[in-house]
Amino acid sequence: MDPENVSAAQQGDALALDRLIDELAPYVRRLCARIAPTAADDATQEHDLEAAAEGMPMDRCASSLEGLVDIDDALARLPVSQRVVLVLRTREGLSEQEIATALGIPAGTVKSRLHRARAAFREVWES
Repeated sequence: MDPENVSAAQQGDALALDRLIDELAPYVRRLCARIAPTAADDATQEHDLEAAAEGMPMDRCASSLEGLVDIDDALARLPVSQRVVLVLRTREGLSEQEIATALGIPAGTVKSRLHRARAAFREVWES
């Protein structure tokens, strides 16, 4: 990202903000596709994880890609708030602080959600 665009956007420059959004759109789309596959396009535009998750199926049958589908199925059964932090941490490789910044929540909240998400994932996975 261009630091000048970031600085200008932070100071209220709407054109700089548009340039940043255009630059980030592919990343946001990819991220939304992992969290809410059936609503990724809407979520990319809305940046609203709760709304994106509304249309997502909670049960998916295993297919030839058994392991991946099983993981995605287990993830889909988690609450959105837990799923988001788990995907950002494990699939996107973000640190707890980066997740906190991206979601606009305290790092301690990220840490507790990750703990609960891992426990819930384990429970779903083993059932």
